[in-house]
Amino acid sequence: MTAVGLAIGLTMALTLGRFAANALYGVSGTDLVTFLAVSLVLLAAALTAIIFPARRAARIEPTTALHYE
Repeated sequence: MTAVGLAIGLTMALTLGRFAANALYGVSGTDLVTFLAVSLVLLAAALTAIIFPARRAARIEPTTALHYE
């Protein structure tokens, strides 16, 4: 889902960046470094949100988790 969201967001940003180029100072509307940096930050946030709960859940015995259900 993160990859799909990044693909849609990057496509929209590239399309709309051309229109917003006049309002940007010192950066073009299609600046590759900016797009890569934002994509990496969003990907890191998504991976962090996935990894920590998964590691915590992996430590619990499945029968114990089912017992509390």
